[in-house]
Amino acid sequence: MTTPRYDVMPTMLDRRTTDEFAYHLGPATTLGELDQAALDQFMLDLGFASAAGRKRILTATLAEVIETLNSQIGVVEYDDKNFGDLIGTNIRTLCGNLCMEAPIPARGRDTFVRN
Repeated sequence: MTTPRYDVMPTMLDRRTTDEFAYHLGPATTLGELDQAALDQFMLDLGFASAAGRKRILTATLAEVIETLNSQIGVVEYDDKNFGDLIGTNIRTLCGNLCMEAPIPARGRDTFVRN
């Protein structure tokens, strides 16, 4: 059984799922493909015509999303280390794709490996 990764990351703990997004973000179909150009295209597809506006919204939103996820690593690790590692791995992937430094504690997490 395979299924796309929908809007919730916990499904990724089930190694029978795929890492596909439920919908494309620009041309990106997986987190590994998600970069600044894909996000910019996604915003353009949503109707944000101003390049400066897209950049301003993405910069603010990405920083908030990364910080929110990063702040939850310790909370979820209390119940499930794999989930904490998954969040940390995804933060590092996203930050790497966007040429950003991953924050601590995400930077120091074990890598979550899908078999």
